[in-house]
Amino acid sequence: DAFDYRHQVRIRIENEKIVEIDYNEVHINGKGKEEDPDYNEKMGASGTPPEVAYPAMEQQLLETQDIMQVDASSGATYSLYRFRYALTLALMQAHL
Repeated sequence: DAFDYRHQVRIRIENEKIVEIDYNEVHINGKGKEEDPDYNEKMGASGTPPEVAYPAMEQQLLETQDIMQVDASSGATYSLYRFRYALTLALMQAHL
């Protein structure tokens, strides 16, 4: 993206159901937002940090099996859009 982050999603599907998902945004320096304490502290001041938002979105997807049923946490709306986009591309690449 414009801030040098690559949006990554890994999914595992069994019997046409998503059973595992991992989403993160990784900077070109190799540091993921979810694991970056400085980034999470900064973002936590204005909303939900990635270390909280990403696992919440992943869990909602596992429960609902529908990307449009995943809700954003306060302050993480743009992250939800990127999450949905990355997941859609991953499913398309997997021909699902």
